[in-house]
Amino acid sequence: MSRSCAGRTLALILCALASTLATAGTAGASIPRSAVYDVQISGNVNGLPFVRTGGMAIGTTVTQATTNGVNPVDLCLASGSPFISPQRGAIWFATNGICVNPNGARVDLAFVAANRGAGTMTIRPDPALSATGPNGFNGDSGFTAAVWQIFDGTMNLQFQGQGETVTGTLGLLGTGAIFHSENTYNATLTGRATQLTPAGDVEGDCADAKERRKRAKKRLKKADTAGAERKARKALRKAKRKKREACGGGASRRALEPPEPMRAASGPRARR
Repeated sequence: MSRSCAGRTLALILCALASTLATAGTAGASIPRSAVYDVQISGNVNGLPFVRTGGMAIGTTVTQATTNGVNPVDLCLASGSPFISPQRGAIWFATNGICVNPNGARVDLAFVAANRGAGTMTIRPDPALSATGPNGFNGDSGFTAAVWQIFDGTMNLQFQGQGETVTGTLGLLGTGAIFHSENTYNATLTGRATQLTPAGDVEGDCADAKERRKRAKKRLKKADTAGAERKARKALRKAKRKKREACGGGASRRALEPPEPMRAASGPRARR
C-alpha cells in the first residue's frame, strides 16, 4: 500500500481504485502535449457530498530546477475559488505555481509520474510546500468557511484516445493553516477536451526541434548582411522557443493555460 494510503483516513476502496487506474492504463491511450478540459467532480469532503463543475489544463514541463523531481507533465485543476468564495467541494490543485500567476515564481508543487504509453498520470502534493502553494479545498460554504491546505494524497488520471476525454480519482488530505488536521477530499473526475494538442512522437519532435535550432545558429553565423542577420536572429528565436516547447523545461505561457477560476484570481492568499 502506498504511503499516502497507509495509516490515513482515506477510504480503502478509493486507494484500491486509484492504484488500479495508475498501473493498468488503456491500450492505445496517450497523454496529450497540452489540453484544456471541462470537468465534473463528484465526491465528498469529510463525508459530506458534492457535485461540481470546473476546468483542468495540462501542458509541457514548466520547471527543470526542482527539489522534488522534474514533472514530465504539469497540470492545473480548478473548481470554484476556495480562497475567495468558499463552497463545499471547491478545489485548486496545481503542480506548479504558474497556474495561479503566469508571471510569478515557477515553483514545482508536486510529485508527478506519467506513463505516456498507457495514458496515465499520478500526482502527489509535496507536503514541504503545502503551506506556501495555492492548493486547497473547502468543506463548507460561506465567507467564514475554512480552506484546507492540501498536503498529502493522490490524484490519478486516465486519458482516452489522444486525450479527447479523461477520467480520474482524487483522494486528498487537507490541513488547517495553524492547527494540523486531516480533512478528506474523495472524488471521481470526468472531463472532455475543449482544446487539444496531441502528443505525437515526443522524443522525435524534440530531436527535430534541436536540429532546427542547430541549423538556425549556422544560418546566423553565415549571415553577411544586416537584413540577413535580422532574419536569421528571428528564425533562431523561433527555433529556440519551439525547442523548449518540444523538449520541456521552459514551456511557453500558452502551454499551460490555467482554468478560468485561477485566471480570475491573482495571488489568492493576499485576498483571502
